[in-house]
Amino acid sequence: MKHKSHFSITLKSKINSLVKSFDEKDFFSKKNDHFKTAILSDLEEINIDNDGRFTLRETHQLFSKIKKEILFIGKGNHFEIWQQDLGEKHKLESRKKFKEHAWKQYQQQHPAKAKQYQTLYPSYQVIKKCVDEIKAEQQMKLRQEQQLKAQQHAPKMKSSGMSR
Repeated sequence: MKHKSHFSITLKSKINSLVKSFDEKDFFSKKNDHFKTAILSDLEEINIDNDGRFTLRETHQLFSKIKKEILFIGKGNHFEIWQQDLGEKHKLESRKKFKEHAWKQYQQQHPAKAKQYQTLYPSYQVIKKCVDEIKAEQQMKLRQEQQLKAQQHAPKMKSSGMSR
């Protein structure tokens, strides 16, 4: 199992509803027991002060690899606290995997359109690159023209050289 480098904060009410849903299924099942042991055995309640702050114990910092700079990642009914660089990497990986999953779903639901897209996409990339280059050239020309106009309309300063 890959070690995750973050610390999760979940509302007590969410944990209670999760436990209740498993208890309603089959209280004595091995699967249920494994779930409770794996998830619930390491849960700890944290104390939040009047300013909304809490302290991460050293064991939490070691587990989550949190040093100094942190990143909060919202997850709907809970959030995670990451060491900033690891959290940024995690977000990029998650977005990449989500796009891959979404593309696979699209291919399954719309195979003809997906095939058409795959056929046209390389051509689109070439055309987009050309259009972007043309736009960049136009913007550069426009800036040059604006600079030239500004220079033409700027007050001319007479040189007042001193001679002896």
